[in-house]
Amino acid sequence: MKGAVRWYFASSVLGGIVVAGAFLALGVTGRRTTQTVVVQSPVYAQPASSSASGLTPHDIYERDAPGVVFVKAQIVQQIEDPFDLFPQQERSVSTGSGFLIDQRGDILTNYHVIEG
Repeated sequence: MKGAVRWYFASSVLGGIVVAGAFLALGVTGRRTTQTVVVQSPVYAQPASSSASGLTPHDIYERDAPGVVFVKAQIVQQIEDPFDLFPQQERSVSTGSGFLIDQRGDILTNYHVIEG
């Protein structure tokens, strides 16, 4: 009986040392070093109305705003769990914006808006 207790104690200590060594080797101790690099670049301000075509921001808005659309993508996936008899449905919703690109009504938007 004494030998079993010693073996259990020794294996517990050895296991603790192995786990502590793994934490130290993998850097999971919570001590992290971060370095922030700040780069400043010169700012060149230009008047709002000095575009190549001579349009002001208001003119551009008036011209292009009717073509901007709101996009809402909804995806329903069937999630099957081997430990659950009844499959679950997972619904993902993402929103964003896009704009009309032709007379047929085709919309151009970013992929992350529709990937779900």
